[in-house]
Amino acid sequence: MRIQYGLLILIALFVLYWLQVNPIQPLPKPLCLNHGYSFLNSQLQIKIKQQPKNPLHYLQRAQLFLTQGDTATALKDLHCAIKIQPHAAEPFFICAQIYAARNHSHDALNAINRAISLDTINAEYIHYRGTLKRVANDYIGAMSDYQKAIRLGKVNFYKGSGC
Repeated sequence: MRIQYGLLILIALFVLYWLQVNPIQPLPKPLCLNHGYSFLNSQLQIKIKQQPKNPLHYLQRAQLFLTQGDTATALKDLHCAIKIQPHAAEPFFICAQIYAARNHSHDALNAINRAISLDTINAEYIHYRGTLKRVANDYIGAMSDYQKAIRLGKVNFYKGSGC
């Protein structure tokens, strides 16, 4: 019951996001769990066919697959987004989170390092790398990343995007 309630909340959040992105296209039917996923997936499929070079659609679909627990398909969509826009850091960050969840620590560290190389002042990315290092028992590296994230977090906070 709790899992279904959690999934309903995730779907509701995604729908709210969808309506913000597409205010002209309201969702026509009430969503149940299975219908909601298939409907959103079909809408994203249409968008991808219309604009195959838009990485945002692949990122959105990857997020949808992640809410379903389908990390393999989410990774495929993230890799498509990376091919289209190789200088965007966010897909690498999401890949790092997926690899870490799958216990692929080397791949996770490579992905987060790539994200940081593309966005050197993102405190969230550096903090996450610190967490990966801490899990790998690299406490000195983790502490260094945490301290840097704190310093950057203060800078980013004043710019309106703190960690």
